[in-house]
Amino acid sequence: MCGIIGIYSNNKYYYSEVINLLKLLQHRGKDAYGVSFFYNERIFTNKIIGKVKSISKNEEIDIKSSIGQTKYSTSKAMLKYEYIQPIVSKDSSFALVHNGNIPNLNEFDTTYLVKYIENSKYKNFENKLIDLMNNVKVSYSIIILTSNNELYALRDRYGIRPLCIGYKKENFIVNSESYIFNRDEYIRDIKPGEIIKINNNGIDTIYNHRESKLGICSFELIYLMNENSMTDRNNISYLRDKLSLLLAKKDLDSNEINLVFNNDYIVIGIPSTGVLYGKCYANYLNLEYKQYIIKKTSERTFIDMDKNNIIKKCDNKFKYDENIKGKNIIIVDDTIVRGNIIKSIIKHLKLFGANEIHVRIPSPPVVDINQLGIAIHNKEELIMNNKSIADVEKEIGCDSLKYLNLNDIERLFPKFSYNECFGGNNKYE
Repeated sequence: MCGIIGIYSNNKYYYSEVINLLKLLQHRGKDAYGVSFFYNERIFTNKIIGKVKSISKNEEIDIKSSIGQTKYSTSKAMLKYEYIQPIVSKDSSFALVHNGNIPNLNEFDTTYLVKYIENSKYKNFENKLIDLMNNVKVSYSIIILTSNNELYALRDRYGIRPLCIGYKKENFIVNSESYIFNRDEYIRDIKPGEIIKINNNGIDTIYNHRESKLGICSFELIYLMNENSMTDRNNISYLRDKLSLLLAKKDLDSNEINLVFNNDYIVIGIPSTGVLYGKCYANYLNLEYKQYIIKKTSERTFIDMDKNNIIKKCDNKFKYDENIKGKNIIIVDDTIVRGNIIKSIIKHLKLFGANEIHVRIPSPPVVDINQLGIAIHNKEELIMNNKSIADVEKEIGCDSLKYLNLNDIERLFPKFSYNECFGGNNKYE
């Protein structure tokens, strides 16, 4: 769930510009960040625990190429300095950032990747990367900066994590999401199983594995990616609009509930990701949309690793409009994972005097771990684990709850997508 970026520049490039681009990826992780950069013919590295911060004028330096990461950490242990990316090789010949999960390892993913390259039987660096592609199968997008000012980027053969390339301010930029580019700056996605090299000669594909059996993690499309991004020729806002349409049709066609939404109902999208879903859903059902819930912080509570932190943040995350009193409300949010956020919201809506509260989710229930996609490692923490819809309605305190199902998203999403957390495909070779 991390955000990664690589900038190739053979000219002068300012360190502050790297920092500003990392800020744009911080929705993918805010626990720590790091930057490696080419300066005076060497690789230098800075790592900081916490959110990406602007630098002062006296800290500014002009550099050449660089790589960086905004980190989502799955445990406090991963916030030690040595685990914050980039990770630099022992001989300082390269630095590496990565986004993804490699299951069944007894060590930190990124350290493993660096060691694998270092210990490869091949002497040629590019052959080392091809060896990695062929033998380390899932799940990663990787960017590497070398000590001779070259960038390499590779995406695992299944394409579970996004990675794209663009040309901005006369520099090539590889990163997790396309929305940082203007339309004329975006070039393309790195293909599943592709390794590219960027240097003074431009972009060169040095290897194509051409094997793809799973595809991008559906949770990326539904929740994590910025709505203005594209990946694998899929427009994220378009996909989310279609999910909202499917959700609206389920309410129009449903015989499961004795409920007909009319002009007495107001739709509220939960900020941030739920807003687009809510507006689209309201539009399809010709219902009034009101932003009666405002987000007070840009942090994503789901990616906090501390349970007590999550509960505390939920209660302080939003502010509510007093006009909620007496209203029948339909809440639309992207997903329900643990249920802490939606429980807190419903509690506060009731305190403000809401009448009926209905919840609509434009994705299937999260019912399983997610080894290769978004980090969900324990089924016991999932609100839908061994519970019925009625059980969850009672637990979160709403009048009705409805999801999409797995078949809905499998019809809409790319032919190959990774859906383990929704109870879908999880096999890889």
